[in-house]
Amino acid sequence: MATHTGTHMDAPNHFGGKDKWSIADIPLENLIERPLVIVDVVGQSQSQRDYQTTVDDLMEWEQKNGPIESGSVVIIRTGWSRFWPNKLDYFGTDTTDDKLAHFPGLHPLAARWLVGKEIVGVGIDGPSIDCGQCNDYMSHVILNENNIYILENLDQSIFDINPVGATLTVLPMRLSDSSGCPVRPIAQFSHDHHSMNDEFDFIKNTIVNLSMPFS
Repeated sequence: MATHTGTHMDAPNHFGGKDKWSIADIPLENLIERPLVIVDVVGQSQSQRDYQTTVDDLMEWEQKNGPIESGSVVIIRTGWSRFWPNKLDYFGTDTTDDKLAHFPGLHPLAARWLVGKEIVGVGIDGPSIDCGQCNDYMSHVILNENNIYILENLDQSIFDINPVGATLTVLPMRLSDSSGCPVRPIAQFSHDHHSMNDEFDFIKNTIVNLSMPFS
């Protein structure tokens, strides 16, 4: 299996240069129970296939939910995972020509803004953090140069998670010098739950798998 296949992680050395972390180098504290931020741009992506999440989108999220916490993982929720495994709908083309690809991503200016938030990772429920027509891969470069890893092809189960309040754990294989690895990200969150006989309330812990089925 290729390392950049299915739900996978791009290590910082993928586009950041050989002096940046490989998959094996990423500190465990950047991978375990990180505060999870879900930024929803489904509406924008439905109206524009190559929509790029903007700084304004991120600032609007903060206005509603508070500042993005240092050490967080920010996931862009575009709704694109609903198209998988139909390659034409998911990639915008059923050929191998990248110039024909059409899918949403993260604008480089927004990537730079997130760097300033001292996050550890960024993810998206689509093929790439750069949009289908963004062939310079600048968002990849900006994030990876700052030792921020990238999660791609996340599952539509991200719709089960609130914008704030969950944590994310993602543990790739320890592949030396590798720039990528298939992963199974797991989100966890707690919420109040009422018993069926109405006698008491309790806290229920929910675990959500964010990896796509792949064969």
